[in-house]
Amino acid sequence: MQKAILIIGFSLMLFMSWSAQALTHKKKHAKGTSSKNKHVSHHSNYSNEIEGIASYYHKKFEGRKTATGSIFKHNLYTAASNRFPLNTYVKVTNLNNQKEVYVLINDRMSANNKRVIDLTNASVKRLKFKSSGLVKVRLTKVSKTVAEEFIASYSEDKIENDTSSSAANKAIRKTHKKKALTKKQKSNSTKKAPISKVKKQATKPIQKKPIKKTVK
Repeated sequence: MQKAILIIGFSLMLFMSWSAQALTHKKKHAKGTSSKNKHVSHHSNYSNEIEGIASYYHKKFEGRKTATGSIFKHNLYTAASNRFPLNTYVKVTNLNNQKEVYVLINDRMSANNKRVIDLTNASVKRLKFKSSGLVKVRLTKVSKTVAEEFIASYSEDKIENDTSSSAANKAIRKTHKKKALTKKQKSNSTKKAPISKVKKQATKPIQKKPIKKTVK
């Protein structure tokens, strides 16, 4: 009887110990998974085209690492999204004005973020919606070749705009300089010529000859 009680007690202790270990392992695994998937989307099934609300990065993210390990910069055409795999290129269309921009998905948003994409300032300028803060967009998956051609053209556009702006500024400066020179010439022509001082010649006083008196 005592042996049976001892066996039952020992078995119960082993079962309780095993249960505690299993529970601890489960908690650790859940914690690790939660931490690992902090910025992973709930959307496990990706699609090639979706619509939703777009926003843009805060300036505080400048210089930080993205989910792919690259450095975030506002002058690049990159974006954060949970709706596409990392390193996917997408075309973003502003549904309010039909403006488009091509970007690379290289970052993730927080899991509870309901927006479909976060964009850089460079992308927002092309879509022209920063003043509104949020805008409805369409995201369409595109090939790397197509996207990179468009992104390269953005750089060329910037160079052309900078060149034309520089030429325009140069022409404006030249016009202003010409006007200033003409104005100066007119001003000089209207001025009276300085009157030269004529030196007065010193005149000697005429000496009267003494009248000789004649004696009769």
